[in-house]
Amino acid sequence: DTRVAVVVSWSGLTDLNGFAQQPEFGTQYLGCAARSCPELAADASPIAHLDPSDSPMLLINAADDPITPAAQATTMDAALGAARINHEVVVVPGSAHATVLAPDVWDTTLAYLTRYLEPNASTVR
Repeated sequence: DTRVAVVVSWSGLTDLNGFAQQPEFGTQYLGCAARSCPELAADASPIAHLDPSDSPMLLINAADDPITPAAQATTMDAALGAARINHEVVVVPGSAHATVLAPDVWDTTLAYLTRYLEPNASTVR
């Protein structure tokens, strides 16, 4: 089976149009600012491509992340629920971004991966 078995996202972008108020956001990803090409931004956003058959997803974000606002995770939470996709959202206190979150969320991440992957995945460190 070539389908993705499980998704883990630390500080992930889920809705590029959620950044439309930032004048230049999106240019490095899309080749245009999200606010000037909202259709392209929507098409590039994971939130626009949810399907009930999608794999389980763990989304982790810091409450005060200055790069990826927690609203990216909480908005995706609502969309995943509406699409009936198995998921979990964890918003941790503070302003850490991505790998800086690791000490606080590593155990949660490993537990989630272990739950959905082969039994021997628990030995991965």
